[in-house]
Amino acid sequence: MNLTYRIVGNGYVIANNGIDWIVQEDYIPYPKDTIEASAQAHIDTIIADSEASIQEAISIADLQAKSVSQQETINELTLMIAELLGEGE
Repeated sequence: MNLTYRIVGNGYVIANNGIDWIVQEDYIPYPKDTIEASAQAHIDTIIADSEASIQEAISIADLQAKSVSQQETINELTLMIAELLGEGE
């Protein structure tokens, strides 16, 4: 993701990899002292949200891997218990 902006009238356009993506003309969601600063604040928020989503996805993947590992351990222990109980008879 390569985000840039250009000023258009009383607003701005955010481009993603050179392709117009977000147009803000009448409503400026991140108002600052200048339109330029507002556009940059918008980009900064998009990047921060994207990075947070990536970290969340990594955390979910880690939890899934731990869950699989724990299930494998449970399966191994279940087999060991079954073998021990079978030997005791």
